[in-house]
Amino acid sequence: MSTSDAKERQDLILSGVPEGLDALVLSNLVREPLGDGSPGLVLHIARDDRRLDALETALKFFAPEAKVIA
Repeated sequence: MSTSDAKERQDLILSGVPEGLDALVLSNLVREPLGDGSPGLVLHIARDDRRLDALETALKFFAPEAKVIA
């Protein structure tokens, strides 16, 4: 990674987002490109399989273009 790439990179850590709003927040983050115009990468760690399934279903609604890797 070059120095200019490191300056454009922005890490964001969110916590405490209420269940039900997490998919909406994540969908907005997925749609926001990085400083160089490339698509961003979002990492979300679900607390259990049930929550992962619910989140994946909600993301299909809010951000059908998002690729979910479980």
